[in-house]
Amino acid sequence: MSKPSEIADHQHALSVYLNDMLHENKIDDAHQSPPINDNWRASSFKALLFDVQGLQIAIPSHQLSAILTLEKDKLSPSKQKSNWFLGGYKQDQKTIQLVETSRIILPTDYQSKISSTNFIITITGQKWGLSCDKVNKVISISPDEVKWRQQSASRMWLAGTALKKNCSILNIEALVKQLEHEYVNV
Repeated sequence: MSKPSEIADHQHALSVYLNDMLHENKIDDAHQSPPINDNWRASSFKALLFDVQGLQIAIPSHQLSAILTLEKDKLSPSKQKSNWFLGGYKQDQKTIQLVETSRIILPTDYQSKISSTNFIITITGQKWGLSCDKVNKVISISPDEVKWRQQSASRMWLAGTALKKNCSILNIEALVKQLEHEYVNV
């Protein structure tokens, strides 16, 4: 990836980052995680587009539980050491484990120091919530529009990139595995 000092503006930085995700080197099979059930990739699917620090991300709608407006008084700050875990968020007698999405998906050099979280997108039965700046719209994505990513040990959260839609598609199963592993080991 290009160094941040070589990048003139934020839009160009995001373009470079998306391009790097598409062309990254493959990792040896010995270092790969086990395959994830990818049946949903075989046909067209609906996805919710949302923004995290200017990067547009798609979450397949079948993996989406709810969209919540962040109410800061419902957030219990994290006592964990991990910078991506914001804390527990109380919602309907449940506690959602809130993740600062930018700290999971963006390289450190591109992460803003100031959180602009306005919404929470809940996944996997509302145990985990992903912070986001803006919720955009629901779109339909055809499998042939996507540069599907091969399984690797880095960026496991990335299922692929839809270039014409200008978005990264989340691999929720792999993301949850990563969160569960890191949450337990924090």
